[in-house]
Order: sequence, then structure tokens, then C-alpha cells
Amino acid sequence: MTEQSKLKLYLQYFFILFLTFLVFPNSFYQTPNVGLDPSWNISLHLANKYDLIFGKDFVFTYGPFGVLYSRLPISVNKYFYLLFDLYFLCTFVFVARKIFKAQFNSIICLFAFLIVIVAMYEAAEQWFFFFLLFFLFSFFHFKDNAMNTNYFTDVLLYE
Repeated sequence: MTEQSKLKLYLQYFFILFLTFLVFPNSFYQTPNVGLDPSWNISLHLANKYDLIFGKDFVFTYGPFGVLYSRLPISVNKYFYLLFDLYFLCTFVFVARKIFKAQFNSIICLFAFLIVIVAMYEAAEQWFFFFLLFFLFSFFHFKDNAMNTNYFTDVLLYE
């Protein structure tokens, strides 16, 4: 491995760690707000706290993992939030590493930095939608594996 390729590799790792630092949540908990709109966040946590069955006892679109969206300190242990954050950050590092391994230059770095700056305080579901799109397009990138592509589209269409 040449000195220039080592430097490029170290620069990639530094940039991925820097972006991961920017995406890391700034607090474990949010404070509950007052009003009708934030009340559904509290109701999700109370349904989780009193072990209501989602879909039977409590009907809401988010489901049992909706507590990860609001991050209130009502019914969820802080280690559960930490585990979710670690999963999110590992996924972020994996996606960033895969992108930078394929293409690493100043334009890609600037674009990734601007995306992270604009969206770093957005909700996690928007990031996970990006991850889903990334994995979907990465899967279709391998054209020699036509059987897996057909199977994947069948699963998407019929389930």
C-alpha cells in the first residue's frame, strides 16, 4: 500500500468519524411539550408503560417503536435509546464507508457534509428512509445476480 493510498484511507476514516460525530444525537431525552399535538407522543409512552397491545388495546400508526421517535423519559430506559443510537450510527458508518469506498473526492465530501449539516437534527425515520433507498439501489447495482433481484422485487410487490 503506497503512502498516498494510506493517506486517502485515513482521510476517509476521519471524515466518516467527523460526520458520525455531527449526526450523533445531542440529548437522550426530550421534554414533553404541552398541547394537543404533542399529546400523542405521551400516549405512545403510556401505552408502552402499561403494556398495552398495539393494534388491539391501542391503535396508532407508529406502533411499539414509536417511542424511539419522541424520546421522552416516560417509559423507556436510557440504555434502550443508547442501543437504538448505536444501531443508527453503525448503519450510518456502514453506508458512508460504502459510498466513500466507491467514490471519494472533494465534491462527494462537500455534498455529504452539506447533507449532514442540513439534516442532522431531523428525525430518525428520514435517515432510515435514506438507508432503505441506499440498500435498495445497492442491491440493484449487482446486475449479475438476476435471481436475487427478481426475488427482491417479488417480495416488495406481494408482501
